[in-house]
Amino acid sequence: MGERIKIVPLGDIDGGLIMEVATQVSMSFGTTAIVNEMQQYHESAYNRQRNQYSAEAFLRFMEGVRGETPHRLLGITDVDLYIPDLNYVFGLADEAGSVALVSIARFKKGSGRSVERAVKTAIHELGHTYGLAHCNNNRCVMYFSYNLSDTDYKGKEFCIKCRKALDTRIPSDRDKVKIRDEHIKEVMCA
Repeated sequence: MGERIKIVPLGDIDGGLIMEVATQVSMSFGTTAIVNEMQQYHESAYNRQRNQYSAEAFLRFMEGVRGETPHRLLGITDVDLYIPDLNYVFGLADEAGSVALVSIARFKKGSGRSVERAVKTAIHELGHTYGLAHCNNNRCVMYFSYNLSDTDYKGKEFCIKCRKALDTRIPSDRDKVKIRDEHIKEVMCA
């Protein structure tokens, strides 16, 4: 059957956003994305001093959602996340655990681009679960977003360099790769 990506809404997330993320993730990685039932995140992740939730605690929580099947996991939440060295994060990933997380809390503000921002961040964070590092090409989805302008500017596609690196890490299934490649725009590497 091949690898799957399980998408887990953490809280009451808009179904249209979840389905668009699932569709785009499926095309980007050439695999099936399945949407899991909504999970309530644990309030122990909340930091009262920061008025934010620990992204690392969310990743640990996601490990418990995995179940027996070794899916790659993507959690999507609407609470504001942080890690100790940063004021906030749009997402976080754990390569070893094959778990990624996206927060749409800061995407709601702005010009109605929350779905596009969620898609880009989901693909970016899942890229980390395949071992991809940040890219210097500001049009590549693996470019680190310092702010929403960076997220809005970059594409949802991998640059040629990152795509080649990803293709060496995805379990081979030639038919899926062919279909995926028909949907991917190539972005010139920096």
